[in-house]
Amino acid sequence: MKIILVSPYPPPYGGIANWTKLLLTRISENDKDIQILHINSAPKKTFAEGISFIRRIFDGAKKFFDIKKQFNSFLKNNSDIDCVHLINTASLSLLRDISILKKCNKKNIKCVLQFRIGSIPKILSKKKLERKWLIKACKKANKILVLDSKSKIALENIGFNNVSVVPNFIDNVNVNNVYNSRSKDFIFIGWVVKTKGIEELLSAWEKISEKYSDYVLKIVGPYNDKYLKYLKDNFSFKNIIFCGEKSHEDTLKELSGSKALILPSYTEGFPNVILEAMAYQIPCIATDVGAIKDMLGNGDAGFVIRPKNVDDLIYGIEKIINDEDNAINLAKNAKAIVVEKYSIQHVIQQLKEVWKNGENK
Repeated sequence: MKIILVSPYPPPYGGIANWTKLLLTRISENDKDIQILHINSAPKKTFAEGISFIRRIFDGAKKFFDIKKQFNSFLKNNSDIDCVHLINTASLSLLRDISILKKCNKKNIKCVLQFRIGSIPKILSKKKLERKWLIKACKKANKILVLDSKSKIALENIGFNNVSVVPNFIDNVNVNNVYNSRSKDFIFIGWVVKTKGIEELLSAWEKISEKYSDYVLKIVGPYNDKYLKYLKDNFSFKNIIFCGEKSHEDTLKELSGSKALILPSYTEGFPNVILEAMAYQIPCIATDVGAIKDMLGNGDAGFVIRPKNVDDLIYGIEKIINDEDNAINLAKNAKAIVVEKYSIQHVIQQLKEVWKNGENK
């Protein structure tokens, strides 16, 4: 079976890029009957904050033509493509994928469109251009994959009956890490941008550091110098260790000894970092966006809080600090959930069924 996969690949490191790296590695090691021709859709440069809209359009257009050129080359040199798998994050990437989907339809090649966002219901609720593009792309796909049940229902409500939920996976659910409930380190992992809730987190941590002076917040992720200066000018960085971008392996080392992971994003799809925290038995404090509520349940593996809410962040952090027994239970529950639902073997088997049959059985 021969697949063309269009998705980001590190660097820069991020949830979707790391997913791609793990998928390609595992398929090449364990499935010799599957060949994946990969097209990297990641930007060549890391822009964490402050890039202008015009620059974003220009860079996006250049990347689009690079992807289209490589895609056409793959089709020209491989007459036996079984399936094209597109990883989409909506917005302008919809235009890119509509173009690819048209080509596949013309050549009668099966297409899988996988959305790695949690905002599909919001997009469909608004009469905007993005909604039109999303629907057009879905109409051209043989199979649509989403990350959460809310997105599946939203698409089914407008007539799509070829939608399945396929979650993210974790490479090693059996990683040997014992939760250290006495750790003094909280950790944020992600792009250092406003939409990741970094400003609310810094506001909350100002209050936490006044009351709990022996606790530390580590911030791990790529950043823009201008935005970092803005943050340092407007927030106290007391008891904060700013680590910058690290490799995936080094990031996991930082995560493994943490008291809790904090992810106060405004929007997410199905963040891999939460799965990784759960596998390492690290409780999570995260906002109710995308599939996060499905992942953490009703407090079984962490605290699900409201986006843009400093008080909720403070509450979650203080509960982790002051209730050690509960933190230990959250850690144990997190491990049990990730082993049961999110192993890489389980999810890759789902993907192989989709590639083979166009169905997620």
